[in-house]
Amino acid sequence: MNERLAMECFAKAAARGDVVAHEELGFAYASGWDGTPRDAARSVLHYYFAANGGSVTASMALGYRHKHGFDVPESCETAVMYFHEAAKLVVDEAAKRTPGMLPFQIEKHRLSAEMAGSNIAARRERDLVQYYRYSADMGNVDAQVTMGRLYSLGARGLPKDIDVARKYLEDAANAGDANAMAHLGHMYANGFGVRADNATALRWFSDSASKGNAMGRYGLGYMTLAGHGIEQNHATAVAYLNQAAEQGLADARFFLGVLSLRGIGTKQDLTKAYNHFNIASLAGHEVATYNLAMMQLNGMGFPSSCASASTLLKQLAERGTWVTPMEHAYAAYMRRDYRGALLRYMKMAEMGLEVAQANAAFLLEHKLGDGGRFREDTQVNPLASSTATRALHYHRLAATQGNVRSLLRIGDAYYYGRGAPVSLVKSVAAYRQASEQRNAHAMFNLAHMHEHGIGMQKDLHLAKRYYDMILTSSPEATMIVKIALHKLAIHRWIINHHDELLAFARELKENPTAQMVDFVILVGATSLLLFVMGLRVMLE
Repeated sequence: MNERLAMECFAKAAARGDVVAHEELGFAYASGWDGTPRDAARSVLHYYFAANGGSVTASMALGYRHKHGFDVPESCETAVMYFHEAAKLVVDEAAKRTPGMLPFQIEKHRLSAEMAGSNIAARRERDLVQYYRYSADMGNVDAQVTMGRLYSLGARGLPKDIDVARKYLEDAANAGDANAMAHLGHMYANGFGVRADNATALRWFSDSASKGNAMGRYGLGYMTLAGHGIEQNHATAVAYLNQAAEQGLADARFFLGVLSLRGIGTKQDLTKAYNHFNIASLAGHEVATYNLAMMQLNGMGFPSSCASASTLLKQLAERGTWVTPMEHAYAAYMRRDYRGALLRYMKMAEMGLEVAQANAAFLLEHKLGDGGRFREDTQVNPLASSTATRALHYHRLAATQGNVRSLLRIGDAYYYGRGAPVSLVKSVAAYRQASEQRNAHAMFNLAHMHEHGIGMQKDLHLAKRYYDMILTSSPEATMIVKIALHKLAIHRWIINHHDELLAFARELKENPTAQMVDFVILVGATSLLLFVMGLRVMLE
């Protein structure tokens, strides 16, 4: 692949206003992927033109930058503006989905060295779908409902086929399954894949609700509220919706939020509306999440909070179909196409996806897929930063979004000088930040550094405190920590008896076996050092 020629073509296309070309150039200047010198200003400029041309990827990249102040002025309001574009598209798509059916989330796997080259998960999923199809065709009601849901959403490798979905659901409903009855009710009520028919919808909803099904009760609630095929009655509708919400149905909880917000069938109460939206949002309801963000942004029911609103909108934007490259990247990694995996993860990292940032750092740390693009000795770009430096860059991005493992890797990078000059002060700062989140590895590292006075004043008391904290927060590390505490006790004893030991050593020098004693001491010291290093590796 001639990447330099590709860059020239992208530059010509961008000059003519091509959105995709601007998007690719924004990524190239941000990452230095193909040997292009990194240029933050040019990257932001190209992303700006791409976003104005309707690129969701570019909008998310700019929203992420403005939220954290990376290469642009930090501005929560500007971040909200960019995230809102993507979030609104997710909400619009969610409105087309059958009520009661939350979407299958796009998988965002965290990489590990043991995963590469294994297609067990993919094969297992295919086998599972085949098993459900076989069971459904043999008359298994639960399998029929599952297949109906899969086909209605077009998920797990199956094409979206409403006719097939309806057939499976009708088979299950005729066999007495309440969930299938409710799904069919929603299809007929909203005209999803069938001709809208209120009478048929009410029949299915009533049959489902009579069995105590939450979706059936929800269906009766919104049909009664709107007066579709039944006499309108707000009080009865609210009662049905409350029953469904108490059973954990996110759609019902969202609907109650809307009623409380507008004062329909109940007294207007912004606080209740906020609480309903919040509960539905935690269950994954996209429209509830959007409404919650708008209430936070405009200070409805609670004080205005742009930071909280931008976080919600970012989370919502990350549910769009434009993040499916996360699944493609994982598939590439599993088949050992590390270059393809790294490229996709780096592009997703520019959009602010924390998992993509951590995975890009992982691949670069293990020198997988970069093809010499970031090494100082590369012929592609002699001025490019080292692979370790780029890995550290992505760890910093992930750590900013709360990734504790990345905080640990940052601490290790400054401790050992990987991708950055050795700085024990920065190493300690990273470990402390991770330890504040009760991370056992970080606390162990701080205990070790306190015990031996590495990067800070020697303090055995603080070392013991950190070891004790590990026992409280991570019981699975009890054995390792107990051994470390015994070592610490021996260390304390040696310090407390320093003078006596020194005097004893002087007497040994006058003894013919002094050389043997020196050898034993050397071996013991070496063993102690290796033991401590082994403990750290085990905690990882």
